[in-house]
Amino acid sequence: MTTMKQKLLNILYAFPIQLIVLHFKKNVLLLSFWAVLLLFITGGIGKTFGLKYLFLDPEYLNQVNFWSFYFIGLAFAGFVTAWNISTYLLHSTRFPFIASLHRPFIQFSVNNSLFPTLFIVFYFYKIIHFQNENGADSLTLWRYLLGFVAGFSTSLLLFVVYFRLTNKDIFSYDVNKRYKTPKFLRGLVRQRDKNQERTIVDRHKWRVDFYISGGLRLRRVRSVAHYNQNILTEIFNQHHKNATILQLITIVALISLGFLMDFKEFRIPAGASIMILFAMFTSVLGALWYWLRGWHVFTILSLLIIINIATVHTDKKFKNKAYGLNYHTEKAIYHNDSVRTLQNPTIIQNDIDKTIVILNNWRRKFGEKKPKLVIIGVSGGGLRASLWSMRVLQYSDSLSNGNLTKQTTLITGASGGMLGAAYY
Repeated sequence: MTTMKQKLLNILYAFPIQLIVLHFKKNVLLLSFWAVLLLFITGGIGKTFGLKYLFLDPEYLNQVNFWSFYFIGLAFAGFVTAWNISTYLLHSTRFPFIASLHRPFIQFSVNNSLFPTLFIVFYFYKIIHFQNENGADSLTLWRYLLGFVAGFSTSLLLFVVYFRLTNKDIFSYDVNKRYKTPKFLRGLVRQRDKNQERTIVDRHKWRVDFYISGGLRLRRVRSVAHYNQNILTEIFNQHHKNATILQLITIVALISLGFLMDFKEFRIPAGASIMILFAMFTSVLGALWYWLRGWHVFTILSLLIIINIATVHTDKKFKNKAYGLNYHTEKAIYHNDSVRTLQNPTIIQNDIDKTIVILNNWRRKFGEKKPKLVIIGVSGGGLRASLWSMRVLQYSDSLSNGNLTKQTTLITGASGGMLGAAYY
């Protein structure tokens, strides 16, 4: 019985399990991003807008292929890294033994990989199920999955190289180094060193007995009481600085993609853009939480209010422009008088004459005196109206052996219905 209890305790106090407990206790806001992503790919959010297709059937340059899934994997690795960085910034000092490990951040990420691993497994299941339902063959399916893995591995490799080149660990320091201390404080420092183990336990009340090493082996946590506390603190501070730099790079990358949208090569799949956006949000929230501590909620709410005021109550708003229109000419006056000038008898008669020419040309195709003339009107209503209009026109035309389209001279309507009619 004692042995079984000890095994259960060993599992409970393993680093990956304790990190899960930590997330649910203190990282609910960051966990919400995982929940939203799961709802996206399952259709729990945005089902009527087709959001799940952005992840299960992503397009790059109008094609669903290896490269479209490659960019999804690339962006997902960025989100996972942002998640690990934010968690490391906020909670690494709760686990002081990390500072004594070789490549601390990488080993922390290995132990913090349960959520990403479960997500990838479920994501692959949804991709396979979706693609099988839509007739994809095995070779195509494997190409898609390999694209995601390749993108994920590429991005992960770049991040690992960055941290290996910038982060220092305990083995890079002189562990016997003594920091200069005023003479009248040396007695207090000696007493502090004697009680160092008790001090660390008091400050970091998160018990961990085992961790998974970078080589995926189970290791027992060693005491760090014999290390100089200043060195451990310096290691964490140096890692936090490098992590913050990478967070800034993520934000700059997302903004840069927005400016490069005019070049088709940079129009990455929408699903990848969402993941990069989530990575940015995770980085910003983690940084605010880390630097502001207890003030982070107040600061975030204040920023949202300021942004809302700046975008709603000022004239300096970003305006989307339609491609092909000339915005450098004098603006047309939209007024009743200006509209009436377009209704003079000459313009109206000219319009009638041109329409009669169009109708005569249409009638001449049939060689009949009075062929049946069809005018189609479609209603608005978003995606449902689009699908309904397209399917009704398609089915009606099949019943008439293709004559419906031939007899039609005008299709008019609004919003979603016109999208469906245009697609038809």
